[in-house]
Amino acid sequence: MLRGYAALAGGEVRAAIQHFLRARAGGPKSDRRWAEALGARHPDQPIAQLLAGDALARRGDRHAGLARLDTALALDPNLAM
Repeated sequence: MLRGYAALAGGEVRAAIQHFLRARAGGPKSDRRWAEALGARHPDQPIAQLLAGDALARRGDRHAGLARLDTALALDPNLAM
């Protein structure tokens, strides 16, 4: 998923789509655990909360994912991602 965001930021739309589809298909579980741990370690960082929320939602825990995304926006209402 992170590679997808990086590709999208670089204007590489096709590569971004491929990365997002791979992540949606069940990508490496370690990426999800990493994102969740990042959010726990950095509760005051909006990007960390956004990544954790994304990982939780993709794991199927929409409620927890949305809570993290709400936290990200509360920390930075202008968060562009």
